[in-house]
Amino acid sequence: MNNNPMNILVIMCDQLRYDAISSNGNPYVKTPNLDRLAKKSVNFTSAYTTSPLCAPVRYTMATGLLPYNHGVIDNHKMHIPGIRTIAHVLGEKGYASSNMGHMHWNDEDLWDTGYDERLARDIDVTKFTKRELTRLNWELSSPLDSYVGGPGTMGKERYWSWFTKNEAVRKLREYKEGDKPFLCWCSFHEPHPPFYAPRDLYESIDKDSLPLPKMPPVDAPPAHPSVQEKTKAFAHLTNYEHRQYKGAYYALTQMVDEFVGDVLNTLDELDLWKDTMVLFTIDHGDQMGDHGLYSKFVFREASVHAPFMVYHPDYTPGVRDQFVLHSDVFPTLCDFAGAEIPDYCQGSSLRALLEKDETPQGWRKHAVSTNSTNFMYRTKKWKLNMFAGEPGELYDMENDPDEFYNLINGEKYKDIVAELEAAFHETYPGALEKSVHIDTHGPVRRPKRKIKYDV
Repeated sequence: MNNNPMNILVIMCDQLRYDAISSNGNPYVKTPNLDRLAKKSVNFTSAYTTSPLCAPVRYTMATGLLPYNHGVIDNHKMHIPGIRTIAHVLGEKGYASSNMGHMHWNDEDLWDTGYDERLARDIDVTKFTKRELTRLNWELSSPLDSYVGGPGTMGKERYWSWFTKNEAVRKLREYKEGDKPFLCWCSFHEPHPPFYAPRDLYESIDKDSLPLPKMPPVDAPPAHPSVQEKTKAFAHLTNYEHRQYKGAYYALTQMVDEFVGDVLNTLDELDLWKDTMVLFTIDHGDQMGDHGLYSKFVFREASVHAPFMVYHPDYTPGVRDQFVLHSDVFPTLCDFAGAEIPDYCQGSSLRALLEKDETPQGWRKHAVSTNSTNFMYRTKKWKLNMFAGEPGELYDMENDPDEFYNLINGEKYKDIVAELEAAFHETYPGALEKSVHIDTHGPVRRPKRKIKYDV
């Protein structure tokens, strides 16, 4: 066992759903680099995002707190003052730290995120033609950016993730020459909208072979009204457009897999695997047309079931099916860096799950996810979705894994609903009340500036 301080590399993608990786069973997309990382890692097959939208879950990973405790319950709220991130904690243990790419810090110039070096997403547009800049500005500002997809006009080197992987590679080489253990957090933007992929990658996907989205059967009861409302924006899409959209999403997935490969190849080149821990995950998934929805914001499996794998040189690769949450990232990194896990942390270190297949005594038997004042509480058998405190959806995940048959109004399920709701409130006391208070009184970040490049 390596007793030296463990280097830590966190790799993230944005909006990459669990089943969009070939080693997780997808036959339509090629992700050889994520596949090879999975073979080296412990692959957690029941990992869940603590929020189906960007900022809340990213803050949870960085702090070990669930959204109602760090304050960022949606993409618009600000965090509580004085919040400490994993970079603060590891910095006190002598770690050098850097954060590359899309992290979704709110008003980050107004507070210290704890990182020695922070490089936000960017694109080098110095060699863009006027036509390319005009197209890029349209892709970034179009109100259709979440509703359409297809071939783009840019090569791979002109995406945000290209910049991110280059900076991560640079930092790894710099760290190799240094004398400190490091935390390098590499966060790729793709496959996030707008879904315009490099043309060669887009054309490499056989769109005609792609399955159409999974839609509720005609006898399925209605979903919650707030979910139904979201489907209206996509009701006009044709089968051709669904496949075009999915083809672009898979093309961007293959592109970011290549970038992940460049980072992993740097570990090979620098002989860093022997003393570096690698954690890969995402913030949330994408509905990709399933249930008549695109994007995220809902508690369907496509949005909340997360790919999550951990490589550590001292542990044997394998598969674990215990429930893992993004709130476990912070305490796991603390544990392997030799830092004390704060008492306030709402996650658990994954060390025990890395060491053996057996479930540790007292390990959670549920997953939880939050979106503003809405909550999901999921066990192996049941998923209860509560909207502003009122139960609105109940799904039998063993017999209805596609979540088509909402059982919330079934007389025989009332006791199950009550039991699940009670378990949620017992495990997360005050979660709803705190979320409602933040929703009503919490500080709002400054309006997000739309990126626009000079033509």
